[in-house]
Amino acid sequence: MANQGKRCVISDAQGILKTYNINAEIDETHPTVILDGAIFVDAKTLARHVVSLMRTANNNMRYEKWHDLPLAGGVLSSTSNIDLIKKTALVIEFAISRFTGIERQIDIKTNRYCVNGNYDQDLNVPYPNGDNLLRELQTAGWDASFLPIVIGANGEVLLGLSGKIKENLGISSEAADECIERMQRSAVLGTSRIIKNHLSKKAS
Repeated sequence: MANQGKRCVISDAQGILKTYNINAEIDETHPTVILDGAIFVDAKTLARHVVSLMRTANNNMRYEKWHDLPLAGGVLSSTSNIDLIKKTALVIEFAISRFTGIERQIDIKTNRYCVNGNYDQDLNVPYPNGDNLLRELQTAGWDASFLPIVIGANGEVLLGLSGKIKENLGISSEAADECIERMQRSAVLGTSRIIKNHLSKKAS
């Protein structure tokens, strides 16, 4: 039926695989499918492999669409975070914290990336000097800098965050404020989901 252009399980499956740019050879004389150079005779194993490929393709498509957005593209383009020609790198660490712990989280992140990345007592600041990512980059000849971004669980931020984002990313004040607003919204929505989930379990 598939060869005649009519719909069947095989033709539908081939259409789905084509949509995801997955090439599969179907041996009609034997119950086998060749995919990625491997021969599958078990439907369950084949299905798991195909689902894994589709999931990877979906993730890649989502990333490409997100990366092409004006704001995300401006933040993630190679000339913003990592410039292979000028050998500059900006390390950004995001975190969500209770509003009373924002400054402490910034201290912890700064110590982890700029003082000692291997210190096991991660809550005990300041850290003793040791190996850290920023120094490794600088030793390798990179002009590296670090930008910690900590948002409160209800969207709180410290004064001056917009200026730091603007300076480090080389974007306008409006773009920096929009970036912060989106992060605040995500933090608040995440907090709301956690609380709703907790209360629903309590009620049940």
